[in-house]
Amino acid sequence: MRRLLVPLLEFAPLLFLLLGCQPAAPETDSARQDHNHTLTYQWARDASLQFRFDLSQEIDITAGPRAIQNYTRILQNYRLISNGNSGDAELSLTMAFGDIDVSMKDEESEGRYNSASSAPPRTTLGSLLQRSLGRIPKQEITIQILRGNRIGKITNLDAVLESMTRQIPSTLKNMIFTIYGEDRIRQLIYLTPLPSGKLIDGFAWPIQETRRFALLGPTELDGIAKLVNQETRNGKSLFQIEISGKARKGATQDDLSPQPYSLEQGTFQGRAWFDPEIGQYSDSILTYKLDVSSTPASLNSNETPLSIQVTQKYATKLLSSSPTTN
Repeated sequence: MRRLLVPLLEFAPLLFLLLGCQPAAPETDSARQDHNHTLTYQWARDASLQFRFDLSQEIDITAGPRAIQNYTRILQNYRLISNGNSGDAELSLTMAFGDIDVSMKDEESEGRYNSASSAPPRTTLGSLLQRSLGRIPKQEITIQILRGNRIGKITNLDAVLESMTRQIPSTLKNMIFTIYGEDRIRQLIYLTPLPSGKLIDGFAWPIQETRRFALLGPTELDGIAKLVNQETRNGKSLFQIEISGKARKGATQDDLSPQPYSLEQGTFQGRAWFDPEIGQYSDSILTYKLDVSSTPASLNSNETPLSIQVTQKYATKLLSSSPTTN
């Protein structure tokens, strides 16, 4: 098993670290204004929103004369259902996970698992994906939405993660925590920060964050979101937003342990379409490019340093929205 999973899963935490790079929303006034000129997240108390995220990623790993290319794709359906008041929260959301289709491939091994298919996986890696990621369909977590569109307590996520990561290799376990951890869940709720007040085409606002990733330590994200124009699609008027920026290594702190990888340079860019009628993004696609190298802390005396190029495309799409039914 160890040979089969190297190098495919050896670098799994690194491959998915940029899932944490999408900016979270700030605290904003949740009062609805003229939706033709403002961007405001909204949560109707009887809404049910069906989404899908689609991650595709290619990585090129170079170690001396040896070159390895890995490919990963994950399609995950999920539903957000508003449940009305919950304690001190404005409302609570249920995030219900649906079918997942995941595939991994490199020069030595490949595997696929599709929860919607009754056919069993054909490879050892596919069976491992079934045993781990195959536990996510039909799982549910609860998310509090506080005043000002702030995210509060997330319930049952720890239990879901524990069920998915029981008795699997640590590298795959780390990958799952990166994809479905609390930080990632928060970003599925709020894709980008939204400014308050009336906007005009060309208005831009900053994306500035510091994130600490497991393998890279503090990482600075510096970019902008820009309102490009309004676009009519299927009879709906959508705000088109352009997102771009850079990711760079943050300042090292004395209390941090040596990191196995170092970010040399990175960029992210893409577009998203916000639907003011329902107060949610209807579509988005972001592309991340990272140049990463191994550090002396990660190498034994005879090992060759690694140079790693990551290209990741991450798309989310609103498939349907409707009132819930009892």
